[in-house]
Amino acid sequence: MQSVPAAHIVIATTLIIFLLFTFVPAQQARKRGYSFLVWCVTGVLALNPIYLLIVLAAIPDRAKQRLRNQYRRELNAKLATRARQSSPAIPVCLTDAPEQSIGDQPTMAPPATLPSVGDQPTQLPDE
Repeated sequence: MQSVPAAHIVIATTLIIFLLFTFVPAQQARKRGYSFLVWCVTGVLALNPIYLLIVLAAIPDRAKQRLRNQYRRELNAKLATRARQSSPAIPVCLTDAPEQSIGDQPTMAPPATLPSVGDQPTQLPDE
């Protein structure tokens, strides 16, 4: 039996470790709604998985975006159903509206019975 040269073992180990490091960004991309295979190939070509993780952090999360869009469609459908079922009513705040708002009323001076604090002369305390 022939022995495997040490250089081949080192190369194989390095290749396995390199491929494992390319799977980390690819797995994160899959969780975010992107293609695992595309990001795995990109990891091999980029030679540095840290750059890919930074790019993944900067791009939008497609999986969450799909969930938001699905929730928005469901909510719009529920609101449309509810709007068809309810009759158009005038809000209570519009039926009891006063003739004038507070801003439309004339400005009036306060009663002159009590002097304001600013009208009193400044005095030093008795010693």
